[in-house]
Amino acid sequence: MRRPPRALVALVADQLRRVREADPSLAVVPDLDAELILATTGGLAQGMLPGHSTAQSAVELVEHLLDRVLGAA
Repeated sequence: MRRPPRALVALVADQLRRVREADPSLAVVPDLDAELILATTGGLAQGMLPGHSTAQSAVELVEHLLDRVLGAA
């Protein structure tokens, strides 16, 4: 699988750094978590093309991943 563009990883990592600054108790590792989030969304998109997953299941999985990375709301 191809890696996401570095600029996109940097953008997501910067957002995660802001979240961590707002709540230092979060166990966020911005660069690694950005890679994880983008790899997951890319894989889910590839799974949707041949019909292996639906848009709804992809949204649910991404929401679950973000809850795990950022803590449940």
